[in-house]
Amino acid sequence: MSKKVKVPIIITVIILAILLITFRFLRDKESPEVVSQELPTVKVERGSIEEVVSELGTLEPWDEIGLTPETGGEVAQILVEVGQRVKKGDPLLVFDTSDLEISLKKAQAQYKAAQAELEKALKKPEEVELKQAEAAYQQALVTYEEAKDTYEKNQKLFDTGAISLETLKESERNLRLAEANLEVAKAELADTKEGTPPEDIAILQSQLEQIQTDIEVIEKDIQDATVVAPIESTVLSIEIEEGERATDETVLMVLGNVSLMRAVTYINEVDIPKVKIGQKVRISVDAFPDQTFWGEVAEIGLNGVVQENVVTYPVKIKIPNPEGLLFSGMTVEADIIIEAHQDTLLLPTEAVEERDGEYLVFVMGEDGKPQPRKVKVGLQNESQVEIVEGLQEGDEVLLGVSGMVSPSAGGERPRMFIGGPPPGR
Repeated sequence: MSKKVKVPIIITVIILAILLITFRFLRDKESPEVVSQELPTVKVERGSIEEVVSELGTLEPWDEIGLTPETGGEVAQILVEVGQRVKKGDPLLVFDTSDLEISLKKAQAQYKAAQAELEKALKKPEEVELKQAEAAYQQALVTYEEAKDTYEKNQKLFDTGAISLETLKESERNLRLAEANLEVAKAELADTKEGTPPEDIAILQSQLEQIQTDIEVIEKDIQDATVVAPIESTVLSIEIEEGERATDETVLMVLGNVSLMRAVTYINEVDIPKVKIGQKVRISVDAFPDQTFWGEVAEIGLNGVVQENVVTYPVKIKIPNPEGLLFSGMTVEADIIIEAHQDTLLLPTEAVEERDGEYLVFVMGEDGKPQPRKVKVGLQNESQVEIVEGLQEGDEVLLGVSGMVSPSAGGERPRMFIGGPPPGR
């Protein structure tokens, strides 16, 4: 191609480039105003708003008891099943009591014998008994005197050689026996007259009391062999089988009061100062997607727990469960209602912008241009913002303008980029 041809082409390209740059500059600077009909708006409406702290939690019975026996033994019969509801005092489990029942019968027989002996000791001697004792004494006295006379006579006869030594010794033995019998009869006569000595009666009474104590202990062991429900509850688990032996430390079964549940959640250190005891809690459960349960904050733990490098604090939520729909172990979503306002002015969160600690909305000015307006806000959540000052019910607020118009734009033409992002700077 000749130089004469190249020069006009180059000049033409340069002119076209200049025209294109000029066109784009003028287009950006003199872009037509976007009429209000092209901008989406939303009206300020009245409604309710809540500030909530939401966390997941796990359900447990509010009252949970692990039952242990008063005394050990072999399990004879289990009377309940897992999931069964029981009332306070209902029997749950029975231990074998055959050995205890044998011991009880022996103790009861010993008690009767000791009681009869004590009653006899406490009786005053009857006239017949006294006469019998006196007669026995007199008989023993006569026998003694006769044996004494016989011995004395035989001693004289032995001295003369009339009787043998063996005969003399026999009479001496009879004398000693008669003397002993006389002492016994004398003592029995004295006892009959005086009755049982007080110290002997005290011993008999002590023995009777000890046997009575033994009986009471055995009876309590037999009573404790039937384990009963300490509260109205539900059997959550049974930890032993029939025929197994248990000690006083063995957990037999676990009971829980499922009419009142608790959810344990962990709230991060940023939100925990907002949480207070008594705040209402909205409970959602996957098993009942169309049903809402309600509870309240019951306990707030003071010792933080580090979870994934975040400090959290345990919060226990009390949840009534009168129909027994909630089960232990279920996962719940707990919305702790920090604060709630009713019949207040509301806007969607995307209609409000925060700049340097101030909140702005954009409304259409009389000149047909979006104008920023400062507002005072109250409660906020993920979808709504409460408007306290700056707007009235029914006011229309522009959407999609936030961040594209400077609050000091005044009467300048706003740069609008409806349908796409602004061009790069």
